[in-house]
Formats: sequence, structure tokens, C-alpha cells
Amino acid sequence: MPDPDMAHSGARPGPDPEQFDEAYYLAANPDVAAVVEAGFIPSGWFHYEAHGHGEGRFGTPTDDQVFGPWPDAPPLPEYGTLDEGLLAEKGRIEVAMRGSPRNLGLREGYFDVLWMISGSHFGAFFANLPELRTPLMFRGGSSDVLNMRQIYIDNWVGAHDFQYGDYAVPLPTPRRILDLGAYCGYTAVYFANRFPDAEIIAVEPSVSNFAVLKANVAPYPNIECINAAIWHRPTRVAATAHKFGDWGAQFDASAVSEQDTLPGHTIPEIMAMHGWDHVDFIKCILEGEQVPVLAAEDRPWFDKVTCVATKPSPAGSFPRRTDEDRLRKAFARPRFDTFRHAEMFFFIRREPAPAPAVPVLRLAPPPPTHRRYCQEHVEGALVFHRFGESGIHLAPNPPGSPECRIVFTVHVAGQTRFESGIVAHPSDGGTVTFGVVIEDASTNEILHAEQRTLPVDTQADWAFEFAPLQGVCVVTLSTAREGQEDHVGADFLDPRLR
Repeated sequence: MPDPDMAHSGARPGPDPEQFDEAYYLAANPDVAAVVEAGFIPSGWFHYEAHGHGEGRFGTPTDDQVFGPWPDAPPLPEYGTLDEGLLAEKGRIEVAMRGSPRNLGLREGYFDVLWMISGSHFGAFFANLPELRTPLMFRGGSSDVLNMRQIYIDNWVGAHDFQYGDYAVPLPTPRRILDLGAYCGYTAVYFANRFPDAEIIAVEPSVSNFAVLKANVAPYPNIECINAAIWHRPTRVAATAHKFGDWGAQFDASAVSEQDTLPGHTIPEIMAMHGWDHVDFIKCILEGEQVPVLAAEDRPWFDKVTCVATKPSPAGSFPRRTDEDRLRKAFARPRFDTFRHAEMFFFIRREPAPAPAVPVLRLAPPPPTHRRYCQEHVEGALVFHRFGESGIHLAPNPPGSPECRIVFTVHVAGQTRFESGIVAHPSDGGTVTFGVVIEDASTNEILHAEQRTLPVDTQADWAFEFAPLQGVCVVTLSTAREGQEDHVGADFLDPRLR
């Protein structure tokens, strides 16, 4: 057994052949098992001693005792300082997870270390998961890590990204998501990474949770936050209790004063605020109010919603004995299929849903989305293509020179239209010709090509249509100028395929 004192140090013991479990290691690491079976290495122990321990893999089922549970906080070297060994272990596992992102042992160990940090430190910390584009803030001494764990590790499947946690199930791809009871934004960030083209509204009533929610979703322009409660009728509510720490904040609409209240909105109100005529996916996890909200008489969203997900309170049960039956009747067959996943209830529409909208593909997407590009025939020592959120500055070369180009290789899914603003900057005279060429990446066949010429000191909206695109395409934007030799600037403003 591991030395229990190691659990308080934040360090892992070195490889120990006497405690190593060969069968467990091969079962837990099928990639290693395949290499052993092929005869490339003699045993799982050979791999564990040489590589696996350093990668954060576990050599025995009891290794998790090294990371937790942690009954007592480790003593701090000085009042108010951090346990540097614990934070170093966190960083080491983060590096290992990037090399082996679907290793359950690593992730289990990582969340145990996060729980240790939360159990021994106040303050703000950040979790770094390899499949997410941004870190997740959590508060030491709070229920945050427990909530994060439910989203990012429990019920692990692991074959693909996002196949874990409360939502490790096949889901119809949504375009609009309501995250009702958003807590600190862990589910909203999960949705934004799993469904990057979706618009998301995250609603959270607790002021302290809402502050963390705003920090966690700040890099995602497709997530909008509302500090309010969700209720079955328009009202105002006040906080009345906290069960399970910040995780189980309870609100009541009776006998409240204006000074201590915040709005309680219905789902139709939230949709109207944002001009939504429908919503595809509703996640509704509220402390006691989810069934009255989802089964309300006024449900204009009902006929178009594709999926609804909810669960009981953190205590594991609905507050009223009739709640589960009422919920099932509200989403009954033949219109919906109902199934359970861990504590979650999912209601997925059986009727043919409207065909999903073709996603908008922005060639210069706002952060944190990445988009690789390359440049051709670009002259000048200082060339900056990006300005603002979505502008591409592509200054044309002098007359008679090759056209200036910026090239994107993108995955497309039925887009039939190009749209962009175009600007030819002021100069002494001449014109700028803007070009777009779309090619099939595998055959180099030109699928569509267009040009448009503007006099200097003018701008315009440019759009044209083409046959639906599928697969991988190369999109080239170009500029060329005629007339004056002086420098002329030229911009594409939010070029996109839709």
C-alpha cells in the first residue's frame, strides 16, 4: 500500500515492482497492452518504469490513494502561503494529460489534486483540461471542484473528446442552447467546446457564482450571461438558503423585499430578450424549481425544442413526490424518447426535427477559436492581417506585381454563400480588385471564383452564392491594385461562408 504520509505531500512514490499490478496496468492502458502483445516491449512493467510513471499513469488500483480523498489539509510552511509541491504536482499532471488526453488514470489523479487544493486553500485557481480551449476558474474551499467533476470526468467513456460527465451521451447538434442554472459556467464552457457553432445563454441567480461564470465564459463570444433566476412565472425572488455550499443556492418568490431580490424570468421571457423564436437544447438544473419550469402551461418553445436535460437536486431527489411523474408526462411518448444517464434525465424529440441550419464559418473568427492561415506574395517588413474582432488587412502589392493573398484550409458543411465587407482605403487614385477563389482541397479543382473592383476611398458589402460545399476546401482571399504607385490599404471585414 502507498505510504499514507505521501498523500499529504502532494508527491507520488517512485515505481515499485513489488506493488505493480501488471494485469491492471494493461487493462487500464490498452495502448500499452497492444505494444506488449505485438512484442515490441516485454511487459507493462517495462513501460511503466521507463515512461508510464512519468506520464502520470497508475501502476496499481490503489494508486488513487496517493491523491485522495484527503482527510486533512497538509500543513503549510508559512501562514497564508501556498503548498508549492501540490501546485507542482498539478502542473506536472497537466503536462502529462496533454500527451495522453484520454488517460482516465491521469484525469482521476488530476481531479484528486484539484480537490486537495480546494480542501486546503482559499482563493482562485485554474484547471487546465487538454480538450478545452481555455482554463476553468475554481474557488478553493468551495463546491466548485465537485461540480466540475460531474461535468468533466464522472461516467467516463473516453473514446472521443467530451464523452464523459453528465452529458456523455449522443446528442442532436444544437444551434441554440439555454443553460439554466449555469453555476460557474462549467457546463456552458463544455457546450461551447463540444458545439462551437451554438449560441448559448447561461442564466445563474447567485451573485458570487455569476462572477465566476462571467470569468470562465469571457473568452467565448457565443455565450451570453444573465444574472437572474428561472421561474415558472414572471416574478422576483430572494436567496433563502445554501445547501451543498455554493452549489445548492435556493431562492423563493414569496415574502421578499425589493432591496434583496433579483428577477425570476420564464423561459419565454429569456427567449424574447434575445429575439429567439426557438431553442434547440434546454439544460435546466435548478434547486427545486426545474419541474415547474419545464412543465409550465406556457411553453411556446415546446414544439421546436430538440432536447431537454435535467436532474434532481444535489441531494439526489426531486423536492416533491409527484415531480418525476409530472416531468415524464410533460415530455411523453410518442413525441419524446426518455432515458437516464447517471442522475440525468434526457428527453429527445422523436419527431423529425427541422433540418439543422448550415453553420456560419468565419474565416477570421474571434478568440478563443483558432484558424490557421498562410500568406502568398505579401510584401513589406511589417504586415498585420488581423485588426479588431474579424477584420483582415490585405494591402495590395504595387501595380504589375503578383496579387497579395491570404489562404485558409477549412472544413465545410453545406455552405452556399460568401459574405464580406470590403474597403479600399483613401489614396491619390486608382482601384483595388478583391478576389475570392474556393478550391477542393483534395483535387485542387476550382469550385468557384469571383472578383470585385472598388475605386479607392470606398467600401461595400460583397456577397455571392455557389453550389453547396462539402469536405475540405481551400479559400483564397486576394487583393490587387491598378493606377497610382502609392501605398493603398485594403480590408476584408468579417469574411464568412454561410
